[in-house]
Amino acid sequence: RDRGELDDDIDIEMAASLVPSLMLQRALLTGKPAGRAYAEQVVGSVLLPVLGRPRRPITTATPEPPT
Repeated sequence: RDRGELDDDIDIEMAASLVPSLMLQRALLTGKPAGRAYAEQVVGSVLLPVLGRPRRPITTATPEPPT
C-alpha cells in the first residue's frame, strides 16, 4: 500500500487469508496437492486480479505431480 500498488479500500488481511484458505479447501475437498506451485497459481490467477494487479507468469520450477 505504501508503494501505491494497492488501493486504499483493499482489506489486506482478508486478501492474505485467501491463499491458505484456498489451499486448505483444495487439500480437504479434492485430496489434490496444495503446495507451492498451487499457491503461486492462486496468487497469479486469483489474488492479483482481485487486487487489480496484472497477472504474473507462474515461475515454479517443479510442478506438482499429477493426481
